[in-house]
Amino acid sequence: MIVTLVGLDYAGKSSIRIYLESFDVEKAMNTETSNSIEELRGSKVVYYVIPGQELLRYEEKFYERLFPITDVIVFVVDAADKEKFGEVREFFKFIQEMIKKYAKEECRLIVLAHKQDLPNAAKAKEVAELLGISEKHVLETSIKYPGSMYELLMRIHGIPTTEFDAIAYQIMQDTNAESVTIADKDLFPYTSIGNKDDAMTKLVGFLRLTRDIGDFDFIICEKESKRTCCIKDYIDGEEIFIVIINARANFDVMMSSVKAALSKIREEYKRRWEL
Repeated sequence: MIVTLVGLDYAGKSSIRIYLESFDVEKAMNTETSNSIEELRGSKVVYYVIPGQELLRYEEKFYERLFPITDVIVFVVDAADKEKFGEVREFFKFIQEMIKKYAKEECRLIVLAHKQDLPNAAKAKEVAELLGISEKHVLETSIKYPGSMYELLMRIHGIPTTEFDAIAYQIMQDTNAESVTIADKDLFPYTSIGNKDDAMTKLVGFLRLTRDIGDFDFIICEKESKRTCCIKDYIDGEEIFIVIINARANFDVMMSSVKAALSKIREEYKRRWEL
């Protein structure tokens, strides 16, 4: 899958790319202006970021090159910078023209009302009215809100999660947990049940920890009779993570539930990605 991010300069495109690459909010907030296309390659998706400076954002060669191969276009709006809303509206009209001219018919468009952590950031309804589109196409996001990044990734992949949901619900029931997330090393979430902000925060924390300590089978933390753990397994070389938050079941019950879940995850994974 190929995803192309577009938007004005300082809208937050590069921050999103860096966050998805590093899981580090501080690093993602310290970006530099780029004069060329940025790229991030994951196992299932490639992200491209088109420069947003006024002299470059209307350079048609970028769209002629990328839109014919793009599956999802993400239009990023700095929802807190309302002084630029006129520019945003005009640039969105240009992007719509580029979509008609170059994008494949099945290409999907997602609009982000980004930087929701800032005061007075416009909500999805206001951004939708600004651009003249349906509110259902607008997602409220911030790299400081892990749950919103989860929603963005789910919207990008657009894959029904019914089977993975059922697996996660079974783990929750078996372990009496508050939240369960199933994802891969690129933060592609197969499902997240419970508090998504908490779930994604824990997942990001575990993924960053793996970069420091190296390989592991599971990590478990216990506090006041509640266990939070991360279990890693492989499916044809792909790292799969199950994060269970605040489980009340004992360790043996948790491992038994996870073992049964992993068998079902393998089946569903291979069915969806035809391995």
